[in-house]
Amino acid sequence: MNFLNPLTFPEILGTIFQFLDIQELLKCRKVCKLWNLETSQFIGERKLICINDATKLGQLYDLINRNATQPFRAFELWSFPIDLDNEQVMKYVSTCGPYFHHLTLNFEKESKNLLNIRTLRDLLLYDLPNLKSLSIRQLPSIILAQKWIFPPEGELKFIQPLLWNLQTLTLYSDEEFNFNFISNLFRAMVHLKRIFVEYGDEPKDFKKTILAAIFSCSAHLRELESLQYFLHNPGSGSQNWAWTPEECLKLVGCGFLLKSIKLHPTGKLETRTMFNLLEKLQTLTTLKLRVHDQLRCPIMASLTSVILYDYEGSLVFMDNLPNLRHLGLCEYSPAKFLTPENIVSNNQHLGLLSLNFYGSYAVSNHLFRAIAKTFPQLRILNFWYINNEKLRTVIENFPFLEELTINVVCVDDDALTGFPLELCEQMERMGNYHQIMQQAHTFPRTQPFIGDLANLRRLEMHAACLADWKWSNFSDVSVYFGLMQLTNLTSLSLYEFKWITETAIFQLCKTLPLIYLKLDSRMFPETLISGIKEIRPDIRLETVTDEFESYNTFYVCMR
Repeated sequence: MNFLNPLTFPEILGTIFQFLDIQELLKCRKVCKLWNLETSQFIGERKLICINDATKLGQLYDLINRNATQPFRAFELWSFPIDLDNEQVMKYVSTCGPYFHHLTLNFEKESKNLLNIRTLRDLLLYDLPNLKSLSIRQLPSIILAQKWIFPPEGELKFIQPLLWNLQTLTLYSDEEFNFNFISNLFRAMVHLKRIFVEYGDEPKDFKKTILAAIFSCSAHLRELESLQYFLHNPGSGSQNWAWTPEECLKLVGCGFLLKSIKLHPTGKLETRTMFNLLEKLQTLTTLKLRVHDQLRCPIMASLTSVILYDYEGSLVFMDNLPNLRHLGLCEYSPAKFLTPENIVSNNQHLGLLSLNFYGSYAVSNHLFRAIAKTFPQLRILNFWYINNEKLRTVIENFPFLEELTINVVCVDDDALTGFPLELCEQMERMGNYHQIMQQAHTFPRTQPFIGDLANLRRLEMHAACLADWKWSNFSDVSVYFGLMQLTNLTSLSLYEFKWITETAIFQLCKTLPLIYLKLDSRMFPETLISGIKEIRPDIRLETVTDEFESYNTFYVCMR
């Protein structure tokens, strides 16, 4: 009987390749034509070419010629002179241009001879035909002073819209942007689906300018699905950066079929404004708001994700969101009048699978207990400021939890092991954990412990809060009698742990079916890393410092 090899199915290969780093993907692409094809999309997503020196364009040219089937998709053009009249530069641009799918422009404001409006226009129109995403971090002031990139009288000469393939535009706040410039850009993008507005320079009147351009060009932006406006507060020096009720109503009047929105409404009628906005945007699937007052929602069957920043109201609004799957409460600070009886309704939200409590240290133990009881099917939890009692609440109320991210600065060994604190301290003094583990079945567990989360697959733990300069007392006791009892754990990340020994980490690798392990190399010696590779060569091992070195590891940087 002939059996089909599962590694010949693109769906299975795609699932595997998403977990590999760039070096592993480059090796896999040499196996066969199918693997080359399937790895290419992941390589293309992770490669970033940063070009900040025109003399280095030759390296880019050689790189693409050597890897003709490898899609280098993301490029950043930093401050350097681009002269398309130069034969050598034109040769490089014409060869590399079709590979540009994502482009970031970042030029010093004071620069005068690095990039002119004609060159920018030619790049976008002729040299980058497959551009799908454009990010403008900063442009020279002489360009932003122009009324347009594409002269209106020239638009009629083109059979199809100017930037036909472009679907995503990211702009960073800059008071030098003018209405005509942004409007001209919008009119050239009839297939634009996503607009991201990030915090750059002090915005001042930037919000008024860009919103006026969006509203005036609504007829050209019929395919717009996502509008994301930054929630960062620029400070007391910048006024009117949040959305007024009038601006929210104008957005509704544009008739966009938005699926995702991110903004900060303001004004005395904040609650009513948001209700009116949401009532009209019935196509929304993702909602991100910086809102303080009580949120009231109409019944919205399409909304699956809600993320609230600096929220102070109750969670009763969830009763009108029957298909909500993810709830994010960042810096959640419940008002003083909220109690376990009124912070949530009596309804259980069986569909909610993911909860993010990042930065919500103001949520008291009894309020969290009331909230937890309404989410019995939760699968993913991020709770940064957690303590002993909240951890026990998690263990008792979320039996199906599969992914957990926590900061254990305020968590003791007894909460993780279920043993009395005195017994944990006695074990730590004895130190011979192998002998203790043989007798562990005789020790009484007086409370729930982390091993009760039988379905947990992924665990990320942080042992420090650098803002308060606090460190966890997490010790080997919690490793042996807590973490090692998570028999289905396949992914583990440990950050800033001071008191865990190498022996405990080795035993952890031998005991658990880990596929992925991430350690803070600042806390562990290199001998630990090499030792783990010897006893468990199948584990994908990373260190925290890899994040800082990844610019050279994962990206091609032309410097």
